[in-house]
Formats: sequence, C-alpha cells, structure tokens
Amino acid sequence: MSSENNAFVALATASDRIGHDGRLPEDASTADLVRAVLARPTPAGVYLTPAGRWALPGDHPAHRHLHRPGWDWGMDAHPVGEAATPTPQSLRTCPQYWIHGPGHDAASRTPCGHGEYRLTNSCPDCEDANEAPADTDPDAMTGPLLLAALAQVDLPVKPSTEGDCLFVDLGQVWIEITDTISEAWDYPLGQHRGFCAQVVHRDDPSRYHLCYASADHDARRDVPHLVRAVAAEADHRRRLG
Repeated sequence: MSSENNAFVALATASDRIGHDGRLPEDASTADLVRAVLARPTPAGVYLTPAGRWALPGDHPAHRHLHRPGWDWGMDAHPVGEAATPTPQSLRTCPQYWIHGPGHDAASRTPCGHGEYRLTNSCPDCEDANEAPADTDPDAMTGPLLLAALAQVDLPVKPSTEGDCLFVDLGQVWIEITDTISEAWDYPLGQHRGFCAQVVHRDDPSRYHLCYASADHDARRDVPHLVRAVAAEADHRRRLG
C-alpha cells in the first residue's frame, strides 16, 4: 500500500478520537499523514491541516469547525526557536500566534519597552519601529535578498513559471514564498509588508499549511526569520523521507 493510501487509512482509523480542534491522538500513526500534508507536527502535538479536516466525514466535529476565526495549529504559522518571553520582534515575525493564538497571554503581559504599553497594545513607537529604514534604497529589491539568503542554507529554490512566488522544491511538497499581502516575491524593499511561506502538496494544492507569515515592514530584518522557518520545515521534511 502506498504512503498516500496509508495516510487516509490512518485518518479513518483515528477519526473517532480526533476532537473539534483537529488534534490527533498521541498514539496515532501520523508520519504518512504529515507526508501527505493532511497533518502537521507542532509544539502542541500533531494537528490536521485544513485538507485533513475536509477529508473527514461532514458531520465530524473537526470538519464542522474547519472555517473558524482565531487560531488553528493545523494551519497557522508558529514561532521557530522562540524564547518563552516575547519581544516586539516576536510580534512582527509571528503576529497571529502572539495576538490571536497560544502566545496571546504572554504577549499581553509583556511590556514593549515604551511606557505602559504591552506587546498587544497599539504602541506608536512599536509601529514606527516596524517600518523600513528611511534611507532604504528605492531601487533595491527583495528578490536578490531572498535568493542570497536561501542559497546560504543550501535550499533548492527557483521562481515559479508565472513569477508570482519562489519555490523551495522538496520533492513531494514544495514551499511557496511570497509577500504576505500579494502574490509577489521580487518588489522594492520599501513596499515590503511581510513574507509568507506555505507548505503545499505537489499534486494537490488544496493540501497546505503556513510555516511563516510575518508583518515586518523591514525586509532586511524579516529575511533571516523567514529563512530560519523555511530551513526548519525543509529539514523536517528531509528527515521524514
């Protein structure tokens, strides 16, 4: 039986013990589900991706809660190698996790360093610090910056045929890298509003999850965090086989 078939067998076998949040039982067989991008490992356990939830019967709680606001371990990007105490950079790098996800309580208690503001408040100084430097070269582009940084970690990267994203080719899956708010990867640094990277199944693009989604407006500051997240995902996929 192929790995693909094994994935759906594993999903059917565990379905009665999967809750509305899509978390798989700790003793469930998950490797084939992860290979098929029907599940993903996280610091909180292995969770079904949106495609994994969709593959369950329509009356299953995880299927019924597929489109829900807020945080989803199976879909959203989470921090890679973050310290327990967040910083203003943490919220620029992984805003969904710290504002709407499991990191919210810690972020809401942590001062940002500007008076009485906490990290989850709308602090004018933090907003100013998020912008690209005023002396950013208007002719400088994100493309060369991305390609040079990804080359340093030896990732097989190439632009898509349409030119709307960068692909990191990992065989059964690839990682698509774009701007957070548009389908582009090579644009002026001054227009940067964050990078997005999602893991996508080669044969079925409906199977995907985010591994990075930032809100940092300084591309030079954002790139190292993106590369770390993409490299961690690529290393996990290589070890998974």
